[in-house]
Amino acid sequence: MATLKDVAKEAGVSIATASRVLNNPDKVASKSRKKVLEVVERLGYSSNLMAKSLRQEKLNAIAVLLPNFSDPFFAQMHQGIADVLSSNGYLMISYSTEGIQTNELDLLSKVKSAGISGVLIYSPNRFEPDTSGAFYQKAWTVFLSGNNAKRISQVSEIDIDRKKIGSEAADYLQREGKNRVVYMIDSLKSIDMDYFAGLQETLMKKNGACEICVAGRSLEDAFRKLQNYSVKQNFSYNAVLTQYNTQAIGALSYFREKRIEVPESVALMSIGNTVLSRLTTPQITIIGPNGYQLGVLGTKYLLEKICGEGGSNGNKPGEVDTRLIIRGSTYAGDGIA
Repeated sequence: MATLKDVAKEAGVSIATASRVLNNPDKVASKSRKKVLEVVERLGYSSNLMAKSLRQEKLNAIAVLLPNFSDPFFAQMHQGIADVLSSNGYLMISYSTEGIQTNELDLLSKVKSAGISGVLIYSPNRFEPDTSGAFYQKAWTVFLSGNNAKRISQVSEIDIDRKKIGSEAADYLQREGKNRVVYMIDSLKSIDMDYFAGLQETLMKKNGACEICVAGRSLEDAFRKLQNYSVKQNFSYNAVLTQYNTQAIGALSYFREKRIEVPESVALMSIGNTVLSRLTTPQITIIGPNGYQLGVLGTKYLLEKICGEGGSNGNKPGEVDTRLIIRGSTYAGDGIA
């Protein structure tokens, strides 16, 4: 079983620095913080932190469940959560779930007896009422991903209208003359299929079409899966919309290798606003939420619930910025729609 000393040694930092990353991440340089979080995820040390919390029955703690910490979207979200919790004196106990529902349910069941103040979770899965026993009914749970568990008590959600965002993406692409779209997603069971529903519905109204390419989050997998898809599928596309910015970079690499001009021959868009979308040539057009903002809004909302401000049906969290930001991957110029 990994120890904090193991994490520090593997990350090449002191034990004190490793501890600060886990408890006060805003006080550690981003480079060191990233190294430690990657080691924590690889060694599974976060589960040890949870076990320690269970033994000590810490009350002023928030459990944070994210699919991973290495993807830029979730790394930004984790930082947003940390900034708010640190400034309010809360301990953050982070856990990587890999987006697997059995992992999420198992951990949710464990924190029920931990005496934690609340739970923040980003999940690609939907939770039905028959899973409500996993949730800690004496503390609030806030889903940062939205549209996960609308019928479970003591559970709130950040409102993200994925179908509307998908529809807006389709509208924009059609205005640019692109109406045959490939949507790249990592799982057909993900709630992010709601983006596809809006995309498909809007495209079909004007005789457009769209298909799905299943690919992992990594650049390499997106490159390989799009390459295989382009060879094997009998679908001539002129636009690609990806679930993650990392997938968009993989797609861009594929187009570059095949000398396919972007955006002239194929337009490229991505969901989610991370710094990666601005590091390519051309820069990538994006639509959808910003991970850091989601983390901040969701955490502030959870703390309001914990403090009793607003009650069970009280104040809604602030509006999530999901605007379309137009860049060179879809249009020969930059701007905000």
